[in-house]
Amino acid sequence: MKVGIPVLLLLLTVALPPTLSAQRRRPAKTSVRAPENPQILFRRALAAYTKGDKDDAEKIVRTNLSSFPDHWPSLALFARLRFEKQDYKEARQALNKALKISPQSKTLNLMAAAMLSRQKKPVAALEYLRRAQENGSPNDELADVDTPDADALQKEISLAIQKMERHKPVFYNNGSESVAQGTCEHVPENKLKIAIFEFTPSSDSAAPGDIRDKLTTSFVQSGCFLVIERGQLDKVFQEQDFELTESVDQATAAQVGMLVGVDAIVVGSVAHREKSTEIDARLVQVDTGQILAAASIQYTGRSDLEKVVRSLSSAVYK
Repeated sequence: MKVGIPVLLLLLTVALPPTLSAQRRRPAKTSVRAPENPQILFRRALAAYTKGDKDDAEKIVRTNLSSFPDHWPSLALFARLRFEKQDYKEARQALNKALKISPQSKTLNLMAAAMLSRQKKPVAALEYLRRAQENGSPNDELADVDTPDADALQKEISLAIQKMERHKPVFYNNGSESVAQGTCEHVPENKLKIAIFEFTPSSDSAAPGDIRDKLTTSFVQSGCFLVIERGQLDKVFQEQDFELTESVDQATAAQVGMLVGVDAIVVGSVAHREKSTEIDARLVQVDTGQILAAASIQYTGRSDLEKVVRSLSSAVYK
């Protein structure tokens, strides 16, 4: 018997198993791809966070960071979520990465201050609080994230610093006759005890790494001051989780100076130009924040640093 082609096709269709027939009719699945814009998932995570669904917020932000590991608002939100769960290690890692990408964020700096204060690092907390107050960006993508009140945090940090143990100062050996008869014109009976901090590089140049060491040597050899050993400063910085080469705000440096038992601190800035290096130095009283003396020079060699010492000492010991 001959069967026409249309009838044959109908018989084959009917003879197909139901599952295979359904598979033939079902459209192919499309794979779910992460959004090309990280802000999409971030906004979704932020909405979940503000509603109080923090577990869902963390899942979303983890997904976002798996595709966009350098999206700093997501890093910050993740840090906040881990901080609230008291996972300080993971929170600090995420926050540090976010701060390297966006160091001017007011919210990031406030979060860092609160986290360090909770971890009993009040001096480091003070530094980040200063950055939030002085350099905070007004257009912050994290404005909806719960952050601590700056005034309340200031009081908390100040009280913690007051309770910190003071270190007994150890000074460089400058009691020999050769040093005592250095560049100081009038050696005072009660020399100022000072600490020399890392100078801040200008925004358009990197500071020569050995300026602080050379300046310390010049101060010691002058015989004008009692200079605290750098190791004592480094110890405080390590205790507070600072980078040893990190420059700090003048107010923060003054607090460190009080902790190590000095009267004044030497802070300043360095700008390395094409043919010269400009150095601005200030001698600041730690308990009042008053600038006792200041000096500016064009640095070309060691003798120029001695000019800084002479200028500062002559202004102090009139």
